[in-house]
Amino acid sequence: LWLEGACRETAKGLELQLQIVDGDRGAVWLHRVRGDAQEILGQEAAIVAAVTRAVRARAEPVAAAPGEAEVSPQLRRLCVRGSLWWLSWTRGGLRAAGKAWAEAIAIAPGHAPAHAGLSLTRSVESLLGYAPPSQAESSARDHARRALELDPALLEAHLATGLVRLVFDRDAAGAQGAMRE
Repeated sequence: LWLEGACRETAKGLELQLQIVDGDRGAVWLHRVRGDAQEILGQEAAIVAAVTRAVRARAEPVAAAPGEAEVSPQLRRLCVRGSLWWLSWTRGGLRAAGKAWAEAIAIAPGHAPAHAGLSLTRSVESLLGYAPPSQAESSARDHARRALELDPALLEAHLATGLVRLVFDRDAAGAQGAMRE
């Protein structure tokens, strides 16, 4: 979700238009305020309250498609946190990513992206020398396998499997094949 806004001048004054956009569904909420600049600025608290209510209403768990698990806002936050920390490739960042992914798995053991994220984290920790292979390999391998079992179409699951093959098996061809599947 993201918030977009535009202000335009009309024959009767200004019109402020705000909308919440969902990447999959387009605009899901629209709010217009009309008046002169002072009137619009005078409604600042009401506008902020309206946006806050709209965002909160859309932050509830989304109804899952048949056969899919429901994703809660807490799970989404943990997955975003894991992804962002993973991108740092620092010792502390990868430790924080691993913690976020593990918490996500504790909340939703069947969430394939969390398993893939934890696998990727363990592989990179070993690759960069932050964790010995003997400590990271079984976790990376197990979570990559679980991610693929849960969602064979998940790109991150294939990436995790490929990274396990590259880092722990030293099998570049196998890694490339896993990432192309």
